[in-house]
Parts: sequence; structure tokens; C-alpha cells
Amino acid sequence: MIKINRIIWKESFVEKIESKHHVTILEVEEILHGKKKGHNSGAL
Repeated sequence: MIKINRIIWKESFVEKIESKHHVTILEVEEILHGKKKGHNSGAL
């Protein structure tokens, strides 16, 4: 298992994730840290 301690977000990636996948960076971090389960809409 990989443990993620910190994520460094590049602004261009933040914009793409939010516009293309319709998720916020907070939601991505919650999923990566196991605090929230992803949804199966095909967006991620």
C-alpha cells in the first residue's frame, strides 16, 4: 500500500480536473486519503 503524505497541485491540472471531470481538488484528496468513496459515473 502506498501512503500519500502531500500532494502538490499544478494549476493547469487543477483546472483540467475541475472542468473535465467535474470534481474538486478536495474531493480528489478525500478519495486518495480513503475518507470518501468515488462514484462510478465514469468521470474519474
